[in-house]
Amino acid sequence: MIAITNTKIVLPDNLIWDGVVLLDGGLIADFGERSDVSVPSGSKVIDAQGKYTAPGLVDIHAHGGGGYWFHKNPSEAAEFFLQNGTTTMLATMYNNLSLEQLLSGTQVLIDEIERGSIVKGIYMEGPYLNPKYGGDAKNSKYKGAIDKAQYSRLIDAGRGYVKVWCLSPELSGIDQFVQDAKAPGVIFALAHSQALPEQIYRFLPHGLRLQTHHHNATASISTMLGVKGAGPDEAVMLCDDIYAKLIVDSRAVHVNEYNLRLALKTKGKDKIILISDSTEFGSDGQSDAPDLRFDDNGDLAGSALTVATACQNMMKHTGAGICDVFKFGSLNPAKLLDLSSEIGSISKGKKANLVIVDDMINVSQVILDGVQKK
Repeated sequence: MIAITNTKIVLPDNLIWDGVVLLDGGLIADFGERSDVSVPSGSKVIDAQGKYTAPGLVDIHAHGGGGYWFHKNPSEAAEFFLQNGTTTMLATMYNNLSLEQLLSGTQVLIDEIERGSIVKGIYMEGPYLNPKYGGDAKNSKYKGAIDKAQYSRLIDAGRGYVKVWCLSPELSGIDQFVQDAKAPGVIFALAHSQALPEQIYRFLPHGLRLQTHHHNATASISTMLGVKGAGPDEAVMLCDDIYAKLIVDSRAVHVNEYNLRLALKTKGKDKIILISDSTEFGSDGQSDAPDLRFDDNGDLAGSALTVATACQNMMKHTGAGICDVFKFGSLNPAKLLDLSSEIGSISKGKKANLVIVDDMINVSQVILDGVQKK
């Protein structure tokens, strides 16, 4: 038995100020106020020193980190994120990779998943996205052209492992791709798009539940006489069935701070997901924004974030509280992936995937399946 003591426990909607969390056999055995939870004799005690104990973070969109791309060195990239508080991940590949690179990367990631990694699936950002939008779009190998003979190989290779397929609903031929890629447990995500609401909503019955970057790498739609139209972001804000996924950097470059507040107001606390969109492009962030990344064209291309730092930045830009950001960074993505019965919050019987953090979400300890990893 392991007992985390002298801690503030982060729950989805409230805090326990002077709490204890008991872990047994890799699961959460009990938790509550110190006066209500008895620590069994002989337990290993972790003194949290007054810091917060919260659910391990869930990053559903990360291309790489710590100097490693997931499709090349998944174990090293996963270890970097684990040390920074992420205990469940989807590894992401983008459409700047050729079909052969996507196929080989898929096999590399499947091998990592089957080793029992924190990587639980693949997030396929592509291959068929609108080439006008998104970092490194100039290097897309597909330019929006949809080829069934081509994509069938990728679907077959990733079947059962690809959890999310991204798409731009306005592309010709995308309907057939969705029909062929659709399978139990597969989620479709709106991405890199200039689609109109009616083009987007037609995919709701087929599993469209997510927007890859809310207010980022999407079109601003204008109509005659300068009237602002409704595009991807407006469609997502209006639809309660779609999660808005946000990249929240320290300077609010990916998403303007007012749009972050607008997203929080329109989507509410249950439909926002924070991601890292971490990449390993050669150009690091600028001195005043070290969590940004730039591609070879000098364009903004992902980040050097972790979900822990995204949580910190969300608090900074919107005033969201610590319970809120752990909902955005853990429980909500767990719900999206249908894993909330196992992870995403502190509850009896759930996996003992936990982080201990200070009030700035700086990670001091990480526990995975009841084992201290940091």
